Amino acid sequence: MDDISEILNKARQRAEEMRLPYAGALLPAEAYALMQKAPGAKLIDVRTRAEWDFVGKVPGSVMIEWHTELESSSAMAEPPLVQGHDPTPKLSVAS
Repeated sequence: MDDISEILNKARQRAEEMRLPYAGALLPAEAYALMQKAPGAKLIDVRTRAEWDFVGKVPGSVMIEWHTELESSSAMAEPPLVQGHDPTPKLSVAS
């Protein structure tokens, strides 16, 4: 695995390419590598309480909800745009 600077640069670049509202998008293997290489690093788990309860908690992580369950469910009413995907509904006519 790369060194800390290379991992963080890749995460920053990935976030920019995906137009994410936060500074970096780490892959699980990269997060694990950072935790191993930087013992003072903290993993911030930003999932909802429901996800922590039903999926599980990451040992040693700091849990802070990014969105509440209500915000998450209302956000799901409008699916996010996927790069390269045309969200316009397509009509087909059966013959």
